[in-house]
Amino acid sequence: GEGGGGGGGGACKEWCQSDIGKNGKGRHCTGDMTHFCGGCSYCNAAPAPTFPPEGPGRDRKITVKGRQVLVDGVPIHLKGVCWGPVPKGKTNSPDFKRYVEQDAKMMKEAGVNAVRTYGPIWDKSVLDVFWKYKIWVIMVAHTAGNAYSREHDIANVVKSLKDHPAILMWSIGNEWNYNKMYSSLSFDECVDTTAKAAEIIKKHDNTRPVSTIYGEVPDKWLIDKLSNIDVWGINVYRGKGFGDTMQKFASRSGKPLYYGEYGADAWNAGSHRVDEDAQADATRTLTELIWKHSSTSSGETFGGFVFEWNDEWWKDGKGSSWNHDVGGIAPGGGPWPDMTFNEEYWGLVTVDRKKRKAFWALAEVKTPKDFAR
Repeated sequence: GEGGGGGGGGACKEWCQSDIGKNGKGRHCTGDMTHFCGGCSYCNAAPAPTFPPEGPGRDRKITVKGRQVLVDGVPIHLKGVCWGPVPKGKTNSPDFKRYVEQDAKMMKEAGVNAVRTYGPIWDKSVLDVFWKYKIWVIMVAHTAGNAYSREHDIANVVKSLKDHPAILMWSIGNEWNYNKMYSSLSFDECVDTTAKAAEIIKKHDNTRPVSTIYGEVPDKWLIDKLSNIDVWGINVYRGKGFGDTMQKFASRSGKPLYYGEYGADAWNAGSHRVDEDAQADATRTLTELIWKHSSTSSGETFGGFVFEWNDEWWKDGKGSSWNHDVGGIAPGGGPWPDMTFNEEYWGLVTVDRKKRKAFWALAEVKTPKDFAR
């Protein structure tokens, strides 16, 4: 192999020769060999994109092909986390600037290559930190209310942030079939507002995919109706599995799919105690399931986001944002092992950034192809 990485050509050729009978020439190298040599003249593998790109202002081409999202022609797999760094004593007011350096460094340690938030990150210095640590951002462009009356706001997000290279794609809503865009909109109005938001985003940035995040698997008629949605995210909590959600989505659409939320909290309502072992077990099992079905290897999904990075002490409405309260809902299905959503214990790390066992469980999971990080 040859290319811009230097030093790994012999290793790359040796790897290709050992794997040639199984895989044949002309495919992308797996493992880390494309990073060794920046491409391979032996098997004609494409080079892995440099991250960060060499030189300021280099444009990166982000495209959709079938079930894959590609960066400079190379498929990406997301090993992501949901990020809501709300300090003690605050209520739904994430302090991105305060926590980004500490959190991004630890995310990198866990092998995380993407984050998503529940509101825009306006501070570009925060995005700079994620870029430094090779972590993509799924940027929220619209999450609440009617897009028709908020066209200026949506356009402002896109126009203000679209030039930052850390942004992989845009997102609209968060399981809006449940929360009606955090408003009094009807379901049909939410559908219309999602389509309108996508139209506005694409008017101001046609260089990135637009995604929306739904609760469970959308019906085929809805996927077809929202034809200007390029990528679908779904939030799924089904214990230590995903049921038939991958197969069901694949039967309804050929578009890329990611898990917008998945995981387990650290409080066991059954035993009334912190249960880090159960949280770690679920985190490992679910993340492995996702990469085993990665679209980088002909699977149904291109990754997902563990909910969530850190505990948030404001989320139990009956408690205090200064206290770590125990309060949850049990709708009949949900996270492992108690099927109860214990709202203030979801973090891979605590509110004080102490790593839980689930952090290390996530770190141990290898993605099938470390492309496009």
